[in-house]
Amino acid sequence: MNYSSQSFSRYRFRCHFVAAFVCLLFGGIQYFASIARTAAVRAELNSALNQRQSLVSQSEVLRQRLQLLQSTENVLSKDLQSWREKIPYKGDDHAFLEGLAHQVEQAGMEILEFQPGRA
Repeated sequence: MNYSSQSFSRYRFRCHFVAAFVCLLFGGIQYFASIARTAAVRAELNSALNQRQSLVSQSEVLRQRLQLLQSTENVLSKDLQSWREKIPYKGDDHAFLEGLAHQVEQAGMEILEFQPGRA
C-alpha cells in the first residue's frame, strides 16, 4: 500500500486537527474548572468573613456581659462585707451565710407572730 504525498498531508492535517481539538478541549475544561474553583474559594472566603464578623459581635456582647457580672460581683461583695460588719460572725463564708439565713428566718417568724388577725 503506497500513500501519495497528498493523502499523507491530509492524514497529517487530520492528526494535527484532532490534536488541536483535544488540546482545546482539555484547555477549556481546565479554564472552567479554575473558574469554578475560584468561585468556590470566593464563597468560602465570604463565609469565613461573615463567621468572623459574627464572632466579633458575639465577643463584644460577651465582653459587656462580663463587665456587668463583674460590676454585680463588686456590689454583692460590698453588701456581704457590710452585712459581716453588722452581724459579727467568726468562721468561713458558708458558716456566715448559714448564720445569716438563720437570723432572717427568725426575723420572719417574729414578723408572723406579731401580725394582727393571726392566731
